Amino acid sequence: MLKQSKLTLILEIILFLFVAAGIGYYFYTQKAGAPDIAVQDKQEKNLFEFKPQCPDLTEEQIASLKERFDKVKEFLAKTPDHMGGWMEVGLIRKGLCDYQGAADVWTYIGEIRPENSLSFANLGDLYTHFLVDYPKAEAAYLRAIENEKHDVNYFRNFFELYYYSYTEKKHLAEKVLLDGLNYNPNSQDLMTLLASYYRDNGNKEKAIEYFNKVLKLNPDNEAVKRELERLAGQ
Repeated sequence: MLKQSKLTLILEIILFLFVAAGIGYYFYTQKAGAPDIAVQDKQEKNLFEFKPQCPDLTEEQIASLKERFDKVKEFLAKTPDHMGGWMEVGLIRKGLCDYQGAADVWTYIGEIRPENSLSFANLGDLYTHFLVDYPKAEAAYLRAIENEKHDVNYFRNFFELYYYSYTEKKHLAEKVLLDGLNYNPNSQDLMTLLASYYRDNGNKEKAIEYFNKVLKLNPDNEAVKRELERLAGQ
């Protein structure tokens, strides 16, 4: 009986060590950034395609992009969770005029880094000017701004989407700039853009108000001075 008890105890210890080792390996791979099945699966879904589609790209330009592409592909094979590497893949694919490929890559970045803003802003530009899907551009800019409210370029680009492209929602353009100034109250860029918006839409009083706000922050702005003089003379 004593020998059997010892044998049972030894087997229990071995089983415990085996389970502990398995758990330890799982947490090690998660912390160390080892490629998991989900990441490997994403890499296999054509994210690494190199497809030149620009008719005016020279052979030298294609070769240069291919060299960059191969380097970042090799880098991501070792560090598959690196956002900067994936951003580079998207930029290269956009440079090849492979716009859907770039969109696929930047969408993937949004999945592995949902709180980043840059990949969503890039998608906003891509869907505005290249793939021309304004609802997707709108959703991308909203997410970029949700994640980073202090980059005035996001608000400017979002305003331009509504004002110049997604014109059925043109009435929302003003609010985008007002929201931008709420988060960035000293942005001369957004103030000037809003003043110009009011001027172009016949709201002289508001245009003067915001041009004066710009001048208060930058008294040497000659262009704004001239615009105020012109408005005063109307």
